[in-house]
Order: sequence, then structure tokens, then C-alpha cells
Amino acid sequence: MKALPFLALALCATFLLFRHQSVRALDEKSKILETRIAELDGSSASEQSQVPDRSGEAKERAAEQVSTEPGPSVEVQGLDPERSLLELALEVAQNHQKGVRSSELNELMNSLLAKASAEELEALALQIEEMDADTRVRSAMLKTCLGRLAVFHPDRALKLGVGSPLIDLSRDAVRYFLHFDKWMKKDPGEAMTWFDGEVAAGSFEPKALGGKPEAQTFFEINVVSHLLSTDPRSARERLLTLPEEMRELCFRRGQLHQMAETEDAAIAELVREFHPPEKQAEMMGPVASSLARGGGYERVSSFIRNIEASDAEREAIVERTACRQLISSGVLRGIPSDEDISNLQEFARSQVPDKTDYITGRALGSFSRMNRNYAAAAGMVRDLHTANPNDELLVGFLQKRPRTEQDCETARQLAALIRDETRREAALEAIK
Repeated sequence: MKALPFLALALCATFLLFRHQSVRALDEKSKILETRIAELDGSSASEQSQVPDRSGEAKERAAEQVSTEPGPSVEVQGLDPERSLLELALEVAQNHQKGVRSSELNELMNSLLAKASAEELEALALQIEEMDADTRVRSAMLKTCLGRLAVFHPDRALKLGVGSPLIDLSRDAVRYFLHFDKWMKKDPGEAMTWFDGEVAAGSFEPKALGGKPEAQTFFEINVVSHLLSTDPRSARERLLTLPEEMRELCFRRGQLHQMAETEDAAIAELVREFHPPEKQAEMMGPVASSLARGGGYERVSSFIRNIEASDAEREAIVERTACRQLISSGVLRGIPSDEDISNLQEFARSQVPDKTDYITGRALGSFSRMNRNYAAAAGMVRDLHTANPNDELLVGFLQKRPRTEQDCETARQLAALIRDETRREAALEAIK
């Protein structure tokens, strides 16, 4: 434990050299998630404001990257993996002060950090808070330390993070939501008790988070998702205590992929209870489509059957599920495969046969927005239209507006293929 001050210095050096890579990976995952939510939900401006604004964090990362550009690499002669943590920490700090770096030394240092016990990481977190260093650097170091601790002890990492003045929950909601998610999977009862205690203590009050309620919203979605999947009655009681906007987000963004079929009817009743008739179908879509993550189209089909879905609910569920599945399958390959399209259309035909082409177009449109590969998605639409000419496919795809002028030109070419003059002119007008 005497090595902790030097370990803190070493963590600072290695963190500043490598942090932007790990955070970029986290941000990319979060951006994909946020884009799916925004695109598939058709979220209003107020709902989109619930997604944490990371622009400030991005600027900080850019500043750190510029100000800590590593110097020339040096070889370490006689690198001994048995050297003490104290010796390694001291050399890493000295190298950083000289503006040089050693990938071998840093890798060995990181390896030892990875082997640190939870108690050592907790002690290191406290040491970081007491260091005489720039607040931003200490905050970044603490995030790295807690990230490692959260791998095996998300509860400890979360408690240290929420209680630290170096952590800004209003900007790091997604990061600490992931820790909470791990804790919920490990011990949901304990995690919910802790969260409720922190809410009661005011830790998640908007005034304590710069006026932003995002952190509580993310955590609440996780809690409600768990209750919806395991105990709908308790979920109802909790939903009744939430503000209307937060309650709606719990339905829109909840993850119910592990929910048993026996709970389908109860969940559908909650959706209908908490939303007016004109909004029930819209809200049923995201609830049902989350089931596809665990059971694919077959699980969603059983949900439709179990809840005795209305025609409007059935259409909303099929469209939302098709969009989500196409995006999920296409992410791995960059663009959906012919099999993905075939499976989508088979599912749609089994539920809403007269809407199959329109939903196929809508799903490809959603994929093009998320993937930012409009030309490739438009090419698939063109091929499908050539094989089976119909306006519904084109109109569905063009519901998602292109982002660039080049994509707009591609969209105009597709719009020109619409045979119905009124719908063609409307599509062209929308592209402008």
C-alpha cells in the first residue's frame, strides 16, 4: 500500500497516454445506442434532451490529447517483470516528465494495475482525490481507476463515483449507468436500495447535476426494466411515483429482452394504462421490439398474440421491431444482408401483409440514418424496387430525410420512380 502515491503518479502518466482510446470506444457504443433511440422512437426535442450532452467532454479530450502528445519512444534495457510496483511507478513518472514513453514499461504497469485488488483500487481512488494535481487530471484518473474496479465490483465503483466531488454525473450518466447495470445484474435488490437511498438524499436532484436530470433517468430506466420483466405489480407502483416524462422514457427505452411470456399481458396493460388511446400503439412498439434482442422475430410474434394486439398496435410493433432488427444485424456487417431483408419481410407478411413493403423501406431508411451509409441503403431499395416495383417501398424509405446534398440527389432519383404523382411530388418537396 506504500506504493499508492507513486501508483497514482503512474496512473496519471499511463492514463494521459491511452485514455482517449478507451473513452472513444465507450462513446462510439453510446452514440450507436443514442442514435437508435432517437431514430426509432421519433423522439421529440424534449426527449432528445434526455441524452447526455458530451460536447464538453469531447472538447476536454481534445485538449488533453493536444497537451499530452507523447514524445519519442524509448527502449527499456533489461525490462524485469519482477520489479516492484514502486519502481515501475517511479520510472513511468520520470519518463513522462522527460517527454518520452516506453510501450513495454507502460504495458507492464497496466498489467500490474489490472492485477490490483479491489481494496488497492479503492485506496488508490482515495489517494487520487487527495493528490495535489489539476482537478481535470484527477477526475480523469479516478474514472480510469473506477472503470477497472467496476469490472468485478461495480457496486464499490459506483458508490465511490457518486460520492466523489471529482465526478460529474450530469456529464457521465452513461458511464455510471453501465456500472449500475452490472450491479443490477449481480444483485438487483441491493442496487435498487442504494439507488433509492441516493435519490432520497438528493444526489440525483437536477439542481445537484447542473439542472440536468439525465443521470436519474438512465438509472431509473434500468430499475423499471428489471421490475417490468420480473414483477409488473411493483413496476406499476414505481411508475406511479415518476414524473410523466421520465415514465414515458422508461417505456420507450426499457430493455425487456429477458421477460417471460407469462408477463406479456401484464406489461401491455401497463402501457395502455399509462398512455391515452391515441398514443398506446406508438408506445407498444418500443416495448415489444426490445424482446427481439433475446428471441428475435419469433418472440415478438408471440407477444403480439399474447396481448391480443389491436391493428394499430400490431403495425407499430412490426415497424419498430423491423427497424431495430435491421439496424442490429447490419451494424456487424456495415449493411444488411439479403437474408436480413428476407427475414424482415417474412415477419412483416405474417403480421401486416399489406404494410410489408412500406415497413421494409422504413427499416432501410432508419438503418441509413444510423449507419450514415445512405448510398448503400438506397442501392438496396433500388434493387428491391426493380424486382418488385411499388410505391410503398420508396415512400417508406424516403420518410427518413438524407443528410448531405449528395444523398439528397440520390433520394430525388428514388422519388422520381414513384408512380403516384401526388406522392411523388410530396416526396420531392420533402427532400428540398
